[in-house]
Amino acid sequence: MNVVCGVIEIAGKYFLAQRPKNKNLANHWEFPGGKVEENELPENALIREFKEELNVDIEVNNFISEFSNTIITLKAYKVTLKLNQDPINVEHQKLGWFTLDEAIALKLGELDKAIIEYLAKLK
Repeated sequence: MNVVCGVIEIAGKYFLAQRPKNKNLANHWEFPGGKVEENELPENALIREFKEELNVDIEVNNFISEFSNTIITLKAYKVTLKLNQDPINVEHQKLGWFTLDEAIALKLGELDKAIIEYLAKLK
């Protein structure tokens, strides 16, 4: 399954969302994003998912890296919020801004944890 996520970093804090109780990996924190539909570009999927889940417009900047397990291939991109918009919680339990040290202590899915570890190595 092809999935994308967006990494937003402002002043050393990263934006994460806590997955809903009724979804796979309930209560886990993640970088927002979602499935790439058939014939959809990853960047377009990311723009669509941010609009659907957080009611914000984003600009997709650069590709960070690809992370995978036996089920999912996750492409992570650096993104920025357009027009200084604040994300609105449409479907997650909670939203938050965390330093990498704070984020690594959260309950995370394995691929989101891998992204945080990767970002920490770049610092």
